[in-house]
Amino acid sequence: MNPLELFKSIYDNEQDKTDSINGQLSLPIGLVIVLSGVLAFYIEKCPECKLVFEKEKIDIWLTVFVLCLFFLLLFIIRAIYHLVRARYKYKYAYISDPEEFSEYIAELSQYYSGQGLDPASAEELISIDLDKNLVKQYRNAALINQKNNFSKMGWMHKAIDSIVIALIMLGFSLFPFYKISKKENPIHRIEIVNKELHQ
Repeated sequence: MNPLELFKSIYDNEQDKTDSINGQLSLPIGLVIVLSGVLAFYIEKCPECKLVFEKEKIDIWLTVFVLCLFFLLLFIIRAIYHLVRARYKYKYAYISDPEEFSEYIAELSQYYSGQGLDPASAEELISIDLDKNLVKQYRNAALINQKNNFSKMGWMHKAIDSIVIALIMLGFSLFPFYKISKKENPIHRIEIVNKELHQ
């Protein structure tokens, strides 16, 4: 494999990797949206998201639930931050477009014609120079894109770690939420007792 084929292969591989990473980001983004929806549901349905003190005694289930809710929110925010870092502010490098290559070839052709070379020799030298230029562009672009992809993968893995922890917190919160939601409202209990006393 000559240098041109080698660096072109590396460049194409990094381009494919970029598309793959961008595609993989859709699942974490979807999970964050779902987790945010669950968090909104919890906040709406929870009778009161704060510690309750009754005769100097803490409501243990509400305490556990609020703690789970806090960590769920924390890791959702962390995941969003990591996803933003994985998605935006990356400048990828590309080789020159066809028009720029045409101008470069025309400049080389004019230069070698001015040197008094015959067309066959000039064409051979143009081909050599063009290959060297392509090798340089592929190498530089592949290096930049490789660094970008490595950074994006790192941020994406951090986002996934945060999402996994958020899912664990969601799992821990289910039973406390169930216990809280099943508790009888004391106001309703008082109303029922009062009605029974007046009958």
